[in-house]
Amino acid sequence: MRMLEKGIGRLNNAVMSLVAIAILLSMLAGAFDVIGGQFFNRPLPGAVEGATNLLPVIIFGSLAYVQQRREHIRVELLYARLGARGRAALDVLNVVLLVSFLVLLLRGAWREALRSFLLQESAPGIIDFPMWPAKFVIVLGAALMIVQLLLDLVTHSRQLVTGQQADEADELGGVSGLLGEVKAGTDLTVPEHDDAPPDDDGEDSH
Repeated sequence: MRMLEKGIGRLNNAVMSLVAIAILLSMLAGAFDVIGGQFFNRPLPGAVEGATNLLPVIIFGSLAYVQQRREHIRVELLYARLGARGRAALDVLNVVLLVSFLVLLLRGAWREALRSFLLQESAPGIIDFPMWPAKFVIVLGAALMIVQLLLDLVTHSRQLVTGQQADEADELGGVSGLLGEVKAGTDLTVPEHDDAPPDDDGEDSH
């Protein structure tokens, strides 16, 4: 189980590296397009089409990585009031619903990506960017998210049975866990000072 988690973690990191490159390319394309259009009256050809094709890479490529680090946004109005088993039960329900949705998404995305590849579909514009690579990234992102959620399902099911709360530092990992260790090891004891007033009965020295 640990080896599988490490393998999925490495794969998530590799895909996230591609996401970082996609974000950088999208930022550069937008910047050069604005600078070229404003100062040289020559916007960057294909900037809009290229950035549009990179959006699925950025969104779906980062899903599993963010889930692995437990950094997806969630509302905890009810969740925070429950005990360990109650939270685990909601986590299990959440994972089951998400996996059900993602399986349907994966099925439709695979068919669409395969059709787009066979037709060599491209986005109409100044530069005809192929659309099938981005669609296959959607398939990859959904598949990785499903695998990560199944790993989480094992963890939440164990918590539901045992009633033990997962360690927050281990669950967050990375920088958050490191900050937790630093906070835990920091000595916050306030030093005591002798603020007692001087004894009035003592002799005054002149």
